[in-house]
Amino acid sequence: MLFAFCLPALASVAGPVSGSSVLPHRPAVVVTHYKEAWLPVVGAEGYSPVVISEGKPAALSVNTGMMLTLGERYAPGFVTIANTDLADVPSTDAATEASMPNELKSTAVNFTADLTSDVDIADAYAIMIVYPPDRPADAPPVLAIYAKDIGPLQSGATTHVSVRLPKLGQIESPDWKILIFAAGR
Repeated sequence: MLFAFCLPALASVAGPVSGSSVLPHRPAVVVTHYKEAWLPVVGAEGYSPVVISEGKPAALSVNTGMMLTLGERYAPGFVTIANTDLADVPSTDAATEASMPNELKSTAVNFTADLTSDVDIADAYAIMIVYPPDRPADAPPVLAIYAKDIGPLQSGATTHVSVRLPKLGQIESPDWKILIFAAGR
């Protein structure tokens, strides 16, 4: 699981948070610490964030810590996010799972959404964020952050995406948000 401390947030986001039709309040960039430097995440390979290090793309571990920081501007275009859904991935059949103790119940969820961009984006990727549930009131703020490649988004065409994420609580699913980025920016 990737956790990053919330800091005042640096690159461009090309879409709104889950299910909304407005842009986030500020543009954002995702950064990570790699080889003694803070580098912007410029893409994703599967669930691995990608950075440019020494002039070459480097896919980092899925468990690489990331954080959001302020960006200078939004990327051109707008991505509409619709039909979001979050569903448990059962570890077994539903009847068996219902009788299991919490520690054996489903440990993953599928986040699905339909994305429609108003411009062509050659290589889009998503950053999934959530505030983990059940945090003590005096605990420092943290985010769970995951990267996921999406691929090309064509202007006016709807693309369905599905992202497998860890389930962070058994009683109530947290409200995952999706930010869409244009790779390489």
